[in-house]
Amino acid sequence: MRLGWTRSVPVLAPSADEVQAMVRAGMPDARVAGFFNVEGGFANTNIRVDLEEGRVLLRLYQRDAAQAPKEAAIARTIASTVPVARTLHIGRFEKFHFALVEWIEGPRLEIAIQTMTPQERREAGLSVGAALGAIHGIPFEQVGFIDANFKITYAFPEGGEFLLGFLRGSFIEGQANALLGPQLARAAMDYAAANRDLKWGGEPCLVHSDFNGSNILMRGTGIAAIIDWEFGMAGRPDIDFGNLLRNHPDEIFLAGVVEAYRAMGHTLPQNWRKLARLSDLVAWADILSRPGIHQSVADTARIAIAETVASG
Repeated sequence: MRLGWTRSVPVLAPSADEVQAMVRAGMPDARVAGFFNVEGGFANTNIRVDLEEGRVLLRLYQRDAAQAPKEAAIARTIASTVPVARTLHIGRFEKFHFALVEWIEGPRLEIAIQTMTPQERREAGLSVGAALGAIHGIPFEQVGFIDANFKITYAFPEGGEFLLGFLRGSFIEGQANALLGPQLARAAMDYAAANRDLKWGGEPCLVHSDFNGSNILMRGTGIAAIIDWEFGMAGRPDIDFGNLLRNHPDEIFLAGVVEAYRAMGHTLPQNWRKLARLSDLVAWADILSRPGIHQSVADTARIAIAETVASG
């Protein structure tokens, strides 16, 4: 999903003493044997810490440290039905806001799927669809950002006017206009305007908001863990499907996702793919509004948005 992307936020490089201090804050008896930065993550720094007994993930928050307790709360809430990594400790040491997180071994789905047979891709899709169905089974009364208590901290208005206003602020009035080029930016706005009245329907639910092969760790064809819940919120299912559909997921895999998702009791609208693409425009509008966007991200955005516009 994000292969080839380059971070715009510098990776943090704590010293051995700083890593030891942060680990011992949550695990007083632990002794660090070694550590190194791990791939993945474009807003925070993730460090694998090898202990004399075991291993943990040291997650350094660079965008918003307030998301650490929310990630921990989501993991606690869904752990019985969705494979996740437990948060072991949240703290602050000098300039670092950090969390110690259970280390989960397993390749990212975007890598693992490349060597899977058709049957294995279907089985992986079934695993992902079942997990997504369980996530979307947690209801909310309205759409918006949530805190560690699952309370709405900022509610989003819904509807075509809000959609167009948000996209206009990025694609026409914001820096995305230059990153995409005025012609593509205007075409994206025209696509959104033509589909402004389409809705997924149903009640809002928990969504991951970054649900793709970069954030799904695999164990064979099963899920080892769904990670990085920083953007978790109350939303509509099209948010996660939009992210999952990005970059042409394998159709055998996707058929498994849909089959398992429906088996969990969920209904997919007839035009769910279009709704997912429309939702992904909003995701791109948000991404392209952030400071310091790297060229690799802008290039991917142009391809994805051009394909959405061409889909009709």
